[in-house]
Amino acid sequence: MRFWWLIPVLLAVVVIATVVGWMLARRAGVRSGKKGWVANTGYLRGLPKYQALVRRTRASLAMAFVCFLIAVIATSVSAGAPVDRYVKHDKSASRDIVLCLDASGSMLPYDSKIGGAFRQIISHFEGERISLQLWDAYSMTMFPLTDDYDMATDVLQEMSDTIDTGLIQFGGRLSGTQELFDYLAPVMDENQGGLLARRRRSVLVHHGLRP
Repeated sequence: MRFWWLIPVLLAVVVIATVVGWMLARRAGVRSGKKGWVANTGYLRGLPKYQALVRRTRASLAMAFVCFLIAVIATSVSAGAPVDRYVKHDKSASRDIVLCLDASGSMLPYDSKIGGAFRQIISHFEGERISLQLWDAYSMTMFPLTDDYDMATDVLQEMSDTIDTGLIQFGGRLSGTQELFDYLAPVMDENQGGLLARRRRSVLVHHGLRP
């Protein structure tokens, strides 16, 4: 409401005007001196026709009062100038964003951080469609273009958790768990997967651990 204070002011003015008008109308006959009495008319109040007319008159006055009250309230609210504001980004709603992450060994630590940052970014999206692609020797679609932000957040969280828990570093050399290799298997070729597995075994054996 831009002018909310006009609502109580207008209602107060209408109430005062109504009370004053009712009091003036009630005293009009007394002031003019035209009020008089008619003899032998008391029985009229008991006639069915008279009572029906009285009920009809009261019902008409009640309906008129209700309509008047609704009109006053509607006028008061309109005088307050109600305003509803919202921001709509039509251009953003038609935007498609595809996040392509390099799943090679040297980029995996950064992919986890990028996934966390992107989860924060999509929490502010309103209508944009997003997609996630992992690629190395091959490309893998983690989820296609969608505006299901809850699902996208879950997939990004799973990716970050798998990378964070799957990477193993020994003395500056980086390897990964079998769970991480299985997760990235669709984007690696057979030779690459075998090479990574041999590197992992060599790192673990070098440090006296069994894979």
